[in-house]
Amino acid sequence: MDFPLKTQDEINCFFDLYKGCEFIKFDWKTISSGAHMDRIKYYHFFQERIGRNTGHITSLFIRAEKIMLQMQRKLNIDRTKRISPDIYKGTNWFSITHDLALYVVSRSREIKKWFRWSLCADELFLHTLVMASPYKENIVDDDLREIDWNRGEPYIFTEEDFDLLVNSKDLFARKFSCKNNPKIVLQLEEYLRNTRRDIESIEAKM
Repeated sequence: MDFPLKTQDEINCFFDLYKGCEFIKFDWKTISSGAHMDRIKYYHFFQERIGRNTGHITSLFIRAEKIMLQMQRKLNIDRTKRISPDIYKGTNWFSITHDLALYVVSRSREIKKWFRWSLCADELFLHTLVMASPYKENIVDDDLREIDWNRGEPYIFTEEDFDLLVNSKDLFARKFSCKNNPKIVLQLEEYLRNTRRDIESIEAKM
């Protein structure tokens, strides 16, 4: 799904220049508000079943999910009362330091406590955890990925997007499909293999 847009030297140089930064993209418009809070406010017992299959069984789980949510609303269920920090949301593609990765792993118990039975927690748990940590000061609001939400959810790049991709400022891009659009992947692979740039010219661009 993802593919690099820069050479290994460029990627390494970039992270050397921005050492200690946590590249995490936030959706500031939906913090702790609206329908996104329903993802964690209520229990979603069937999320592992819904969306993974099709047919009669899946429709039963969807129906059961709707009934459970209606019951929880009537009972004024609110799981967020168990969570001390505010809830934050963003993309689930990020580039973080080794130190932050270790910190996240060390807080696995809290993550499970807060986000088990929530819906699409991959867009919530890291952002919420980091914003309540000392690493908050190191955040750069950027996921370093070229993603086109205007032409798709997200759009799958084709060979017609080659120039756009190689001229992007981002280090990576998504989405790609080796099954449906393999040519663009091969084009990028060849481009990166044949690209040779010295470190000084790379630093000058950053």
